[in-house]
Amino acid sequence: MAKSIQRMVLIVVSVIMLAACGMSNEKVVEKSKEAMDDAKSMKIEFNEKETNGVSTGTTYTMDKGEQFRIEYDNRDSVLYGDEDVILLQEGSYVRDLSADRDNFNVETIIELLVNPLEVFEDIDEDFLEHIEIEKEDEEITLKYIGDEDDEDALLDMGKAYLKVTLSDQENRDFDEIDVSKFSLTMKIDAETYLANKVHLKVTYEEQGIENEMNQKYTYEEYDEIEEIEKPELDSSENISDTNSSSEINSPEGTELDPDVVEGAGEYVEALIYATVYQDEKAFVSSAPSSMSENEAKEHAKLQKESFREIYKSNTKGNMAGLNVTEEQFDQLTDAFLDAISKGEFKVLTSTAKDSGNVVVTVSINGINNTKVYEETEKKLEEAIAANENMSQDDIVSKNLEILIAEYKNAEKIKEAVEVPVNVMVQNGQYKVLLQDEYLNGFVQ
Repeated sequence: MAKSIQRMVLIVVSVIMLAACGMSNEKVVEKSKEAMDDAKSMKIEFNEKETNGVSTGTTYTMDKGEQFRIEYDNRDSVLYGDEDVILLQEGSYVRDLSADRDNFNVETIIELLVNPLEVFEDIDEDFLEHIEIEKEDEEITLKYIGDEDDEDALLDMGKAYLKVTLSDQENRDFDEIDVSKFSLTMKIDAETYLANKVHLKVTYEEQGIENEMNQKYTYEEYDEIEEIEKPELDSSENISDTNSSSEINSPEGTELDPDVVEGAGEYVEALIYATVYQDEKAFVSSAPSSMSENEAKEHAKLQKESFREIYKSNTKGNMAGLNVTEEQFDQLTDAFLDAISKGEFKVLTSTAKDSGNVVVTVSINGINNTKVYEETEKKLEEAIAANENMSQDDIVSKNLEILIAEYKNAEKIKEAVEVPVNVMVQNGQYKVLLQDEYLNGFVQ
């Protein structure tokens, strides 16, 4: 959907570049790297879209990324890091992820944010020959164009970028990842050479599932941040250390009662009913026995309504600046929810990971969202070709009309995928921090 809207906007709005900045690629890159390296602190607004969800928020960094704090808009959570610890705060609950920081890969991503060009040069030794630089008003625009004599060079850069940035490195086989599209655009202040914006797009297939990554970063407040707040690990109640890999999935290494572990699977089942299927009654009937009926009813209503509102809110953010009515947002949200409810699922296993976490494995037959996007883009292009005088507002409305119809006709994928869902357990209560973990199975 976002891809189609963005493509449509490109059709309507043409950008005219001004004269070249009169500096070599090497000079611009070196001056930008030096400026970013000299910056003591920075604030970065991020909007990271993938096929199955959107993550927005703000990253604060100090001392060249040695200390950072990531605040997420669409969930009540904060990720903090320094040279000693990695902490995840969800509401008032704080987890220490330090033992798993190498696989977590967050430092590499922070390095990329703090000095993008330095990391890109490390990824591609011929980076300077593979970029194009132009000046537009007070900004310098840098685009990665690859090697004109090697069609695969651009895609190789995309794959190398994924190797650097994708999380869960240990469990990924990057030889099985196939990149089909990659683009990088960076806006640099022409006076200070500090980054203003970075925009990355990657389309890749992994385990038969196509993913579209669209990441936008906007830089603000250089050298204005004096302190970064660190979450407090102030009581044993709030501390959950990640065990070493040898202890993962070992029941002997946990303190969780088998009934609690089983309840985590029941909670995931109930949660899927409330969110994906928008079915409060099914949540109540599937909820673990540790939840009272009144508690289950309240939780079901909250999860059902918040899931819908988060999708609608994210969609509004994706279409910011376009003339879309509240009714159209509601229609699209209803169509999406109706489409994913065609999927089928089954909870397979619940395995204790440590004293505060359970991994629930779910088998899911979701909808073919990739085909929805492809058909929407194809039909939108045909509509524009048939009526070249369509206004931008007309194109937006047509795009939504087609997308809604495609969701109503969405097909279920026959082959199921198995996805792990991490459940946090605290004082007998269950919490799934990343609902995208199972949503990725329903939207393939």
